[in-house]
Amino acid sequence: MHYNINQLEELTGIKAHTIRIWEKRYNILVPKRTKTNIRYYNEQDLKKFLLIAILYNNDIKISEIAALSDEKLKDAVTTVKKISNKYETQIQLLLIATTNFDEQEFEKNILQIVMQLGFEKTFINIIEPFLKKINILFLTNSINKAKKNYVRNLLLRYISSAVNNLIYQTTEPNKRFILFSPDNQLDEILLQFVEYYLKKRHCEVINVGKGITTKDVNKIILTKLADNLLFIAYNQASKNSIFLKEFTNQFPKHNIFIIDLQKKCKSLQNSKMKIFHNLNEYSLEFENKK
Repeated sequence: MHYNINQLEELTGIKAHTIRIWEKRYNILVPKRTKTNIRYYNEQDLKKFLLIAILYNNDIKISEIAALSDEKLKDAVTTVKKISNKYETQIQLLLIATTNFDEQEFEKNILQIVMQLGFEKTFINIIEPFLKKINILFLTNSINKAKKNYVRNLLLRYISSAVNNLIYQTTEPNKRFILFSPDNQLDEILLQFVEYYLKKRHCEVINVGKGITTKDVNKIILTKLADNLLFIAYNQASKNSIFLKEFTNQFPKHNIFIIDLQKKCKSLQNSKMKIFHNLNEYSLEFENKK
């Protein structure tokens, strides 16, 4: 379970340049070296640095943090988490619970966040970025597939329950969305949340899942008229490029919305579609149009 410095930056939010400075000035972490002299960090380094990041992001000076023993570091985080309302802190606490395989702490944190922020803000500001970081842990073998599935299934239960409580149908095609993803790799949690978000705003949503082709969408439109096509892009840029061109040709009169989580569709944007790079961008656009 090795991490390079860029992965450490992605997981903790602390810039790689800053990490190097802290290592030299405060000896806060001691990176290991491979046989080819490439630096890396182990699981214990990550856990410690997540704690450090929580304190630093809550306005505690790094010089004060560096002076703490491991035990006092944990105590300080326990104190901070009781009063902090910063999103990044909540994400890091979920990551710590995940890396420690602490299911009870994970569930407790999620419930507390939902009580504080509400379901939508929790998902947009906490769960979506958390899922991105979880994927890094999975790719570095820091959590196994079973643990990753446990976390996502737990989150999926919350979202599915919320979606199932909302039923909305309309005769107006301009308030009907066909929701899908062309990518089989996409986590269906994201599709479920977008479905919830739109239904909550009195839109009818036809969620047809992932791995959907242009031909599939065309068949759906023949059965159910809808002015809005919304898909979440995740896979390779080449695939998304082909898919976007097909959509431009096949559905010139439709409103096409793309949530591009990997930021691979940026150069393909044109007047016939709108591209957003996260759920927050899309939600802001939707609210401004209301």
